[in-house]
Amino acid sequence: MTEQETKKRCFIITPIGGERSDIRDALDGLLKNVLEPVLLELGFEDKDITVAHQMKDSGSINTQLITRIIEDELCIVNLTGLNPNVMYELAIRHAVGKPVVIIAENGTKLPFDIVDQRTIFYSNTMLGAVHLKEALSDMVENIISNPDHTPDNPIIKIIKDNAILDKIKSDGREHSELSLVLNKLSNLEKRIANTEKRKNTANINKSPEVDWVLEYKGNLDFQKILNSFSGNLDIFPYLTSEGENQKAVFRFNTYVSDEEIDYLLNLVIEQKVNFISFIRRKN
Repeated sequence: MTEQETKKRCFIITPIGGERSDIRDALDGLLKNVLEPVLLELGFEDKDITVAHQMKDSGSINTQLITRIIEDELCIVNLTGLNPNVMYELAIRHAVGKPVVIIAENGTKLPFDIVDQRTIFYSNTMLGAVHLKEALSDMVENIISNPDHTPDNPIIKIIKDNAILDKIKSDGREHSELSLVLNKLSNLEKRIANTEKRKNTANINKSPEVDWVLEYKGNLDFQKILNSFSGNLDIFPYLTSEGENQKAVFRFNTYVSDEEIDYLLNLVIEQKVNFISFIRRKN
């Protein structure tokens, strides 16, 4: 294998902050203790791991930045703080359909249009750094092992849908085209409604550390549910005997409304498991 074939570059999209600011200190700690060690161990060279404020070449910084976002084999995006520049640069990366790893500090509430994107949430502690390194290493290694895989993201989904619509149109199946569009609009309205409910009822009665017990049959994607609540929910699966219904405790560590409980339940039902019961457990 030639040097050109093995060369890998990673651009890190992250809030930067001013010199000696809390944001810059957090970034430097994340780089030196987690991101760089993981990437170096997986075959990236130090000179090919870049953050915007480290760029030394002359010329337009924006041109260099966007070029790296478009061309690099990997981008790691830190959504902590939901910085507007970071969101814009993530959209560019999504548009080119190349691999991206999204990370965010616990408590980050992802916008509804990317809430279903796989995200590694971490705590800004020494133990949190250990867990982040493990999860990041697994995800990056999986990307490297599947170079021909086209990642899924909101922009790629739209492109694929448009391609389907073009095919339907060429086949003369206009009624199917309309059905697909209406279905997409309906799903979008539901997601917006759920987001608004959660935003407008965030502080309604209820107290922190409220437990709900779910009883079900089948396989649940707990990570997808956790991502939707961005660090405000813990899940503890029961160990059940073979043949018994599965159970899991959902513990909210912040204020939770009835609407948010309904939202969580809808996430469970959408996964098409055999739903049995969902009851509040008295503490």
